Amino acid sequence: MRKVLIVSGGNIDTDFGQKWIAESKPDYLMAVDSGMEFFRQVQLVPQKIVGDFDSVRKETLNFFQEQEGIQWKILVPEKDDTDTEHCLDILVREGYKKIYLMENTTHGLLESKSEEFSDILHEIATEQVKYHESKSNTIQ
Repeated sequence: MRKVLIVSGGNIDTDFGQKWIAESKPDYLMAVDSGMEFFRQVQLVPQKIVGDFDSVRKETLNFFQEQEGIQWKILVPEKDDTDTEHCLDILVREGYKKIYLMENTTHGLLESKSEEFSDILHEIATEQVKYHESKSNTIQ
């Protein structure tokens, strides 16, 4: 089963994100709008970028527009769902089952109505807690 990682906006802990990607080895990377900032910072290119691009810096957007092989889904700003919700809908319709969402890792993750998806989010949140606890234990 293919694992997909979605990186959405917010304050992403770069160390945690890089460690999680290295250990989990997702098969497919997606950036949602300002989630592109994380991918640029860690020098990874996502396979797909989704968004209305209202929260990403112009230079980051330009950087990824110059990269080859990225699939783009450009959304209109006036819509009923968020860019992240739209991205999740795309993945569910495409049949993905293992979907991981990294968003604003200093404040937790979004919940999902699906039990299976909620379990996966809980798994990431648990990893984040362990990671941040280990970081604070080494500082003391």
